[in-house]
Amino acid sequence: MDSSPVRLDNIPGSRTLEGLRGWLLVLGTLLVLASVQLLARATSARFFSPYTRGVDIASFLALIWVDVLFFSRKASFPPACIIFFLMRSALVINGFVARRFGFEPQVFGTTNIPSSQFFVQFIGMIPWTLYLVLSRRVRATFIR
Repeated sequence: MDSSPVRLDNIPGSRTLEGLRGWLLVLGTLLVLASVQLLARATSARFFSPYTRGVDIASFLALIWVDVLFFSRKASFPPACIIFFLMRSALVINGFVARRFGFEPQVFGTTNIPSSQFFVQFIGMIPWTLYLVLSRRVRATFIR
């Protein structure tokens, strides 16, 4: 599929595709809420290791960067958001695999991640990734 910006003058009703509306509004809200959640985790006193705090702070800073790209409607937002999803999924897999093989999660700097979060991470990531890749609204909005 062509990932170039959509030419709005060639699409009937194209003005309805432009802007932070519809599912993009939901995605933006979720990104901001995730930033708040990561900040709360990074500043919380219940950490197993300094590595965990570092990972949460790095994730928070990466998510703030993704948020800035989103609200400034930069063309680099969709790939940056997908990379962030993959990064967070890798961290969840890290904790899940460590726990399954009997390692203490704090050795790997991750919290004790339940199996349900492992699957929720992927179930939540797949539709948003497909939306960012396939949506005409995304291509029409993030063109700068």
